[in-house]
Amino acid sequence: MKKNIYIVADGLGGTGKATVLKDLGVRLGQKGYRVVMTYEPGGTPEADALRNELFARKAAGKITPREELEYVFAARAINMKDIVIPALACSEQTVILKGRDYMSSFIYQVASGADRDLLLEFYRREYEAVGFPRPDLRLLMILDPKTAMRRRMGAGANGDGFDLQPDDYWNKVAIGYYCEALDIARGKGLFRRETVVIDASPGIEKVCTEVWGKVAWRFGLEEIEEEGRRPGWRK
Repeated sequence: MKKNIYIVADGLGGTGKATVLKDLGVRLGQKGYRVVMTYEPGGTPEADALRNELFARKAAGKITPREELEYVFAARAINMKDIVIPALACSEQTVILKGRDYMSSFIYQVASGADRDLLLEFYRREYEAVGFPRPDLRLLMILDPKTAMRRRMGAGANGDGFDLQPDDYWNKVAIGYYCEALDIARGKGLFRRETVVIDASPGIEKVCTEVWGKVAWRFGLEEIEEEGRRPGWRK
C-alpha cells in the first residue's frame, strides 16, 4: 500500500524554514507528487484566528504560559484534523510539508515559563492519546539567535508577538534548540527518531540543496530515479 509522507521544518524564526519547504514543494511537485503546504500555529481560518489572538496577547504581555500552551495546542489540533490527517489518507501519493510542530511547543513555551512536565502532559493528552501522527521526517534548522533575528526582521518586517520579546527570551529559545540538537546527536530525547539537524548558517541555496539531498536519500528518490522508474518512498 502506498504511504504518504509528512515532513516538518522547525527551528528559530529566520532560519529559512519557509524557503526550504517551498523549495522542497517545487522539487517534489515537478516529480509528480501532490504537495500540501501548511504551518503552525494556524493553517486554516479557524486556526489562524487563534494564532492572531495568541500573537496579539503575546505582544501585549497579557498571556500566561498555560494560556499560551492552550492556544498552541488548540490551533495544532485543528491543523492536524483538517489538513494533515486528510492529506495522509489521500489516495494520490502526497507529501505534507509543514512549518513547525510540537517541537516548537517544547522550546517556545518553556522559554515563556511553562513547565516541561506540563508540556509532556499536554503532549500525551492532546497529541499521542488522540493518535495524531508524528512526522516521518523533521528538519531541525539550527542558527545563532542574532543572525536568525537579523534575517527575520530584515526588509522592514514588523515581527509577531514572539519576535518582539526581549533578547534573553530569544537566547532561551536558541539554547532550547541547541540542546535538542545535542540530544538528537546522542540518540536521546523525544524527537530523536525522526529528526535530522540542518546547519542553517550558509546561504539559503546551499541549505536547500543539503535538505533536498537528505530528503531524497531518506525516501529513496535518487536510487529509484536512477532505475528509470517513477520515484517512490523508501520502505
